[in-house]
Amino acid sequence: GAIGIFPLFHYINGKSQMLNTYIQLHERDTGGTGYLNEKQLSQYIIDTVRDLPVMQNLRTAFETVERHSYYIEQARHTPYLGMIED
Repeated sequence: GAIGIFPLFHYINGKSQMLNTYIQLHERDTGGTGYLNEKQLSQYIIDTVRDLPVMQNLRTAFETVERHSYYIEQARHTPYLGMIED
C-alpha cells in the first residue's frame, strides 16, 4: 500500500509540535510535580506569545509608529514647518 504525503506530514508535524510543547512546559515545572502554578503558566504564555512571528511584526510596527510620533511631535514645536495644531 501507499500513504499520502500530506496526511503523513501533518501527523508527524502535529506529533513534533506536541512533543515540543510538552518539553517546554516540563522545563517550567521547577518543582517536578507535573503541574504549573499560575506564575509559571503566565510566564510560559508571555514567552510563547512574545516569540510568535506575528508579534515580531507588531513590535516592529509599534517601534516605527513611536519613532514617527517623536518626529511629528518635534515638528509641532518648530514653527517654520507650518504644522497646524488641532
